Amino acid sequence: MEEILKILVVDDDEVDRIAVRRALKAAGVRMQLLEAGDCATALATIQQHTFDCVFLDYLLPDGDGLTLVKQMRQAGVKVPLVVLTGQGDEQIAVELMKAGASDYLSKAKVSPENLSKSLRSVIRLYQAEKEAALANQRRQESEERYRLVLEGANDGIWDWYIPDNKIYWNDRLFEITGLSLEEFEGTYEAFCSLMHPEDKPGIMDAVHIHLEHNVAFNVELRLRHVSGEYRYCIARAKAQRDAWGVPFRMSGTITDITERKQAEEALRFLAEASSVLAVSLDYKTTLASIARLVVPTLADCCFFDVLTADEKSQRVAWQHVDPDKREWFDRVQHYVPSYPFKHHPAANVLLTGKATFVPEVSHAWMQEAATSEEHFQFMRDLQLRSLMTVPLIAHDRKLGTLTFCLVAESGRNYTKADLALAEDLGRRAAIAIENARLYYEAQEANRMKDEFLATLSHELRTPLNAMLGWAQLLKSRKLDEEKTVRALETIERNARSQTQMIEDLLDVSRIITGKLRLNFRACELVPLIEAALDSVRPAAAAKSIEIQSFLDPQVSSVAGDSNRLQQIIWNLLSNAVKFTPNGGRVEVRLEQFTDEYLSRSYVQIQVKDTGIGISPDFLPYVFERFRQADSTTARAYNGLGLGLAIVRHLVELHGGTVYAASPGEGQGSMFTVQMPTTFQPSTVAPQPAAASIQPSVVNTQLYCLDGLRVLVVDDEADTRELLSVMLKQYGADVMAVSSAGEALLSLEKLKPDVLVSDIGMPFEDGYSLMRRIRALEAQHGGQVPAVALTAYARESDRSLALKAGFQLHVPKPVEPTDLAAAVAKLVGRSA
Repeated sequence: MEEILKILVVDDDEVDRIAVRRALKAAGVRMQLLEAGDCATALATIQQHTFDCVFLDYLLPDGDGLTLVKQMRQAGVKVPLVVLTGQGDEQIAVELMKAGASDYLSKAKVSPENLSKSLRSVIRLYQAEKEAALANQRRQESEERYRLVLEGANDGIWDWYIPDNKIYWNDRLFEITGLSLEEFEGTYEAFCSLMHPEDKPGIMDAVHIHLEHNVAFNVELRLRHVSGEYRYCIARAKAQRDAWGVPFRMSGTITDITERKQAEEALRFLAEASSVLAVSLDYKTTLASIARLVVPTLADCCFFDVLTADEKSQRVAWQHVDPDKREWFDRVQHYVPSYPFKHHPAANVLLTGKATFVPEVSHAWMQEAATSEEHFQFMRDLQLRSLMTVPLIAHDRKLGTLTFCLVAESGRNYTKADLALAEDLGRRAAIAIENARLYYEAQEANRMKDEFLATLSHELRTPLNAMLGWAQLLKSRKLDEEKTVRALETIERNARSQTQMIEDLLDVSRIITGKLRLNFRACELVPLIEAALDSVRPAAAAKSIEIQSFLDPQVSSVAGDSNRLQQIIWNLLSNAVKFTPNGGRVEVRLEQFTDEYLSRSYVQIQVKDTGIGISPDFLPYVFERFRQADSTTARAYNGLGLGLAIVRHLVELHGGTVYAASPGEGQGSMFTVQMPTTFQPSTVAPQPAAASIQPSVVNTQLYCLDGLRVLVVDDEADTRELLSVMLKQYGADVMAVSSAGEALLSLEKLKPDVLVSDIGMPFEDGYSLMRRIRALEAQHGGQVPAVALTAYARESDRSLALKAGFQLHVPKPVEPTDLAAAVAKLVGRSA
């Protein structure tokens, strides 16, 4: 039975539409015919229905047939189009055919025979084109499947024959899953059973949609390896269909992207870890957060060990994946190794600086690594399966270790990729720990600076208060002779206290800048210790402190600077007296020992007291600058906390060591200095003997300056007057001026034997003055001997003074005897 054709007639003339209908009916065409009177209606109708053929008039109210043909073809309408027109123009016919019309008929030639012939011709042609397109599509699909196989040559290939539910795998797919041919049942269900439970429903839905609706199949899934590990994969496939469009076969590839996924996950993990590390400068809090991030992403349990200041391991953070076992896992903090247990992974990493990687933990390994039987049992209970420990190193400094563990329940083992990720995390964590340490040190330095400034202010103001007070009382001239003497002694004592304070500060400055210079020579220690003892005996006697000395006269001499060695001994003795209560005892010993192992001998000085002692918390910091056990306003002892820091640096410059010991607060303390008897200094330059005059180290005999003309230059009137009085007491003839300009004018007039000049003066300093003087001829004073008397007392200041042309550099404040000695030295006069 002939099929019914669905036909659309597009014409604005109803008479013409009826004519077409009658002609087709007369030709015996069985049809369902719809009509449209314009282009818009025609397009809307075509979008709603499927037609076997469309007859359309060339001239329509809202357009022509050529335009409508183009619009329909551009819209993808494949229906045969026959254009009917009253125009007989061949050119129009050509344009219509080019635009996509199937046939062209003049309305004058419309007849049942012509319409029927045209209708069947265009339908037959359309069917042929459709079949050709379908054949081409099948060929392309076949080529696509072939290309898919070629592209998947290095991937897993699978081929599912749907009617009998059999699946073929290539060798690569067996490799991805770890299965053998005998272990795989070769069915669709067996394939699905290998999928991760979270992925399986979505993958099965994607297969169904592809088979039913031919939607592209390109999915990501996880396949279980026989080891229990899931491999990340991408699956692509194409179904083959029979002539009726029913799928009977589905073939595709499986690409293993596990390494790429792991790399992406590693980057994400490290990015998140970096964010956590940047949040806090409290390294313990930070490491605890990292431990929670590591578990369960990279480990079933983990722990951080950090080296303390005394190089001992401290377990600061740990985490376990199982909430029910976390309290039990807290026991891990008790199994921190020390260096003798070199087989323990954390201890071994600290010793070598290299990671420990144990992909498969054995019973024998646990026995060797355990620090005790209890530790071994703990590892067994933990069911340790795989382990890696990485170092925490920042700027070549070992800070600790990070240990990652997998337990048996996880079913996986660590790989080299896991180790690389762990080492990267270790580097980042180490930098965070180091930054936290530096931040803490900076904060501590700021705190110490503030405390030091407060202490310095107190230590300066206290003697100044006494000095100013007694000076005001002296100025009133109402004191009797006894009170006057006491006032002068108090002013002198406090002035010397301030001088010593300034000297300590300058020594610390020289130590920090590496500019402390020593004059090395052979030094006998017994006389130096006895001199130091003599200097502290008055203070000890005032507190009824007994001083005992045990000095071996046979000890060898040491290479050193006698002044600095005496400073070391005096600092230790004065500290002992200072911190020992009334009625206590101070003991000093000098002995010599031989270290047979190192084949060297050394002298040992010990200062022991029965004083206030040192708390265990403060003992490690006792030699640090500006550190005091009690820095509160209620502290019982004054001082800047510099003496012991200076002692340590001076001892080290002499090639020795110093250490402190104390049973605790209220139990006394002992300081021990050890110095080699054969120390050969190579990095410290000797100080020129005539380069500087140090206060209180010159012979205090009187010097005769009778007849010497001395020109004093200083911008401070009080200082000029003081220096003039000092020098006149020794017989000198003194002229004092206030500026460099006045000094140059007075130079030729006075023709001085010696020039004593300040350095820091307004408009022109002492360096400039001396350079100008040295530029003069000898008869005009260009070679006058000169002393730089200045408050600029650093080593660099001394060098600048000598370079400018001064022969001597004397720091302020100066003793009268020291000033007289300096002037006498320049003109060759002795006491």
